[in-house]
Amino acid sequence: MKNITASLVFLIASAAVAGPMGYDSKNPKAPVLPPPAPIPEPSCRISYDFLEAGYNHVMPDEGSTGQGYYLGFNKSINENFYGWGHGGQTFNTGWDQVDVAGGLGVHVPVGRCFDWVTKVGCLYVNGEGESNWGVVGGTGFRFSVASWLEINTFYHFSNTFADPTDWREHSGSAALIFKEVLMPRVDTVLAGVYADSGTGVSLGLRYNF
Repeated sequence: MKNITASLVFLIASAAVAGPMGYDSKNPKAPVLPPPAPIPEPSCRISYDFLEAGYNHVMPDEGSTGQGYYLGFNKSINENFYGWGHGGQTFNTGWDQVDVAGGLGVHVPVGRCFDWVTKVGCLYVNGEGESNWGVVGGTGFRFSVASWLEINTFYHFSNTFADPTDWREHSGSAALIFKEVLMPRVDTVLAGVYADSGTGVSLGLRYNF
């Protein structure tokens, strides 16, 4: 017990001599070392300014498996609002079609690296010679889990004016965005969708500007 007590007294005395923050009471001119710099937080870029293009593979409930392509963009308007557009063409499904959509979106941060996103817009669909106009929209979340990876989840709806019952569509999608793994400013996007009419997957490249 005596040895332990003596050790404690020695430690306390040593701390008193050293003073706070490494200050030497016997040498007041001695430099005081600055505290260590804080560790920087990891990057969590969530971009709303990009161009994207990719390949679609669709598996409809009715018809045959088909392929296609898509093009899309986002452009920030201010801190929370952005414009968006999307178009694509699908082949070999028994119901080949072209669709084009565009509108306005809003994103609201709900946490660090975590945004709630909602968008609405107009839709044009041309399938097997039938053209229809409609509305499209959805809501979901975008969150960055690492400096190199972002995850998106989204609920979508679309409804044409010609026949709201037959052309109503609901879908859910999820995407993995691998940020700048190929080159600076270029992300790789792997996505999947489950809809009323079938399922699909896509692989694309996104250029951030």
